Amino acid sequence: MTITQSDKPDAAGPGSARLRALKDLPGPLGLPLLGNLLQVDLNILHVVLEAWADRHGSYYLFRLAHKPVLVVSEPALMQQVLKQRPDVYRRLSAIESVIDEMGMNGVFSTEGNAWRRQRQIVTQALSAVHLRRFAPALAEIAERLRQRWHAKAQSGQPVDVLQDLMCYTVDVTSRLTFGVDVDTLGQQSSQLREQLGKIFPMVNQRINAPFPYWRFMRLPRDYALDQALDEIRANVAGLIELSRQRLGTMPDLADNPGNLVEALLVARDDSGQLFTEAEVIANAVTILMAGEDTTANTLAWMIHFLITEAATQERLQQELDQHAADPSAARCGRQTGWIEALMHETMRLKPVAPILFLEAAQDTVLGDVQVTKGTAVFLLTRHAGLSEAACPAATQFIAERWIDGGTPAAYPPPRDHFLPFGAGPRFCPGRSLALLEIESVMRMLGQHFIVSPVAGTKPAQERFAFSMTPANLRVKFSLREIVPGVGDTAGA
Repeated sequence: MTITQSDKPDAAGPGSARLRALKDLPGPLGLPLLGNLLQVDLNILHVVLEAWADRHGSYYLFRLAHKPVLVVSEPALMQQVLKQRPDVYRRLSAIESVIDEMGMNGVFSTEGNAWRRQRQIVTQALSAVHLRRFAPALAEIAERLRQRWHAKAQSGQPVDVLQDLMCYTVDVTSRLTFGVDVDTLGQQSSQLREQLGKIFPMVNQRINAPFPYWRFMRLPRDYALDQALDEIRANVAGLIELSRQRLGTMPDLADNPGNLVEALLVARDDSGQLFTEAEVIANAVTILMAGEDTTANTLAWMIHFLITEAATQERLQQELDQHAADPSAARCGRQTGWIEALMHETMRLKPVAPILFLEAAQDTVLGDVQVTKGTAVFLLTRHAGLSEAACPAATQFIAERWIDGGTPAAYPPPRDHFLPFGAGPRFCPGRSLALLEIESVMRMLGQHFIVSPVAGTKPAQERFAFSMTPANLRVKFSLREIVPGVGDTAGA
């Protein structure tokens, strides 16, 4: 059997004066025609690529059939790539193609001028001023989640916490995007949440497929996706029409839109053109999809660490109790130091985007490697933060490392090693909303509940479906005795 690629690293490294071609890079051994296709498990793609990085270095090459993929985990090189977007590097073109086929080509997947005109409006809708106005709605939805968990605590039922958190984030993003309360938390099952949950796994499957089979034949999973997309678009179109009618009866909203869709409907680009109906729908679905998945997964991983690290939960409760008598410390939007530390350590160990899928938009040089236009470039955003050299006790959960003077033995990774929201011009515009949602839920949880594992269940496992999600995370909630003065800040 012939091996297609040398497994020995090239002598030239990042500091070498001699430029290398992609074919000269080290990487895992592959097979003719198939390359490394049979070695890649998409459900744990990030784990596979990180293991190869440990073996082959800070950048290496693997192949998905005929397609070469450059994998980068060196922080300085990742920062270079992210800062040179969107001109030198862009999101993997397969993502834009796949998502465009799904009718959702919004600010997340668009490139060039289309991205620039959409980004401005979406960023304004997620601005600090708008989010402050949104605070009462956020508190209302957090209270709804508290009531749901309260009922589960009284009944002693185990909770699929990720599903509940996805309902919470769908309710939040729907209210922010459309100004409509869909109340998925109040339903036994949520059709909208279930439909949205089918998108990211299929995006992951399709962008990593060796060829676009779905354009020639449809499998059951493709038909299921088509049905879900049709229903999502129909629901979103109906909600957009409600916003359009509201603008018609309340023309003053054109100068002060109340939600993202209203902003998109009245916005004009530099040439005076309105957004098309397709662009409005695509961005509305994009915010729903991204807002549901990423924040819910981060919160779920935080709860995972609350039940695996007992001292972490105790400290959360103690800090909230100490702030109970200080209303200024409990007001909405102000994070306690421990919640922030817990969040950062969770995002270091369990980032929802451990891989960023990009490609070269032009011929360029990265380190000492010549990168040709169209080459896929995968950035391993978690790998750098797991380096013992940059972050002592890197595999251990130590939230104290994020608090000044918290622990001399463990400190956080350097800033360029920590990329939970990306970097550069395409830094995540939803960061502020995500932080507010996390603050709201963790404050409510720490005040009202004790969370524990369900006896006999397996530990939560990492599963990759374009984002990294915890599989098998089932917990039990117990009611906590409320400290006087704490209960009235629930959901703040």
